[in-house]
Amino acid sequence: MKATALLKKDHARVKKLFAEFGRTGARAPRKRQALVDNIANELVIHSTLEEEIFYPAVKNARGGQTLVDEAESEHKKLDLLVAEAQGLSMESDEVVQKVGHLRDAVDHHTTKEENKMFRVAEDGLSEKLRELGERIAARKKDLAGSRVQKAKRAFKKALRMVVA
Repeated sequence: MKATALLKKDHARVKKLFAEFGRTGARAPRKRQALVDNIANELVIHSTLEEEIFYPAVKNARGGQTLVDEAESEHKKLDLLVAEAQGLSMESDEVVQKVGHLRDAVDHHTTKEENKMFRVAEDGLSEKLRELGERIAARKKDLAGSRVQKAKRAFKKALRMVVA
């Protein structure tokens, strides 16, 4: 599968998690926490894949450097919003607002990627997109299953809770 198709699947998966969060109430704090943690996990893995594999290739395509710079900056903002959401009480209205802000920021980011960056990638890397997709799929398996990566994500989550 092409890299752009795999990344779009990730976008759709996160969108579903946000929709599921939107259907929860204050009386379901454990479910909310699990969803926020799943969203955070999906975003960490996804951004790692993009930053390690996809973005370096797109930088070399015509017009790609500026798009990659913007996307990497947006990843940092998303990380901050995730940290803030994870540090809130899952029973509060504040977490609903913060997750809403995160959802909007993710939606903005993914829309820009799909409408601009993926077009640049299709035009400039068309031959290479399948190979990038294979690399992304393999790396995703590593990230999702690695005990070390799970420990790093747990540590980051704990750190966010202390900092927030």
